[in-house]
Amino acid sequence: MRRLVLTVGLTAALGLSAGSGFAQTPAAPAKVAVAAPSPRAIELSKRYFKAMRLEDSLGKALDMLDPALLAGEDDAEQAEAMRSATRQALDAAMPRYIEKMTPLLASAYSEEELAALVAFYESPVGQSVVAKSRDVGGISSQAMKDLLPGIMDDAMERYCQQMGCEDDTFGLMAEQDQS
Repeated sequence: MRRLVLTVGLTAALGLSAGSGFAQTPAAPAKVAVAAPSPRAIELSKRYFKAMRLEDSLGKALDMLDPALLAGEDDAEQAEAMRSATRQALDAAMPRYIEKMTPLLASAYSEEELAALVAFYESPVGQSVVAKSRDVGGISSQAMKDLLPGIMDDAMERYCQQMGCEDDTFGLMAEQDQS
């Protein structure tokens, strides 16, 4: 269960942090340019990620998720080791994530759009938005943490409806999730 919560938590953290700088997902997926991005678009994308202070945002999101990640952990030393290992893994992965995302961002937006994004996020108002987005991310993480047990119960019920779980199977799965 801890691995599932960790996966959900990290996915939420990445989504909340990375999503704070992007517009809301449209109803229909936008078409992304197929052509290789220009060197200027790559440079603007790197500036965008730097202005967004993504590394700091994910650290803050992880701090907010710590209680959920460590739920049920009776041993304080083990809980700290899990928190520390997760933070270190995220810190180590962040440069690779940004490297992978840079050409994707550079392909998704025109140079004009990237220049506007960078101009905004490098401005004092943009930096204020970035800082406040972290606080909103913390509130959002708490809301998700509060909703997660109900979501997991609902998912299990829906799974059992589709797969025809028997009552004792659902009980055994729930017991395993709590261990």
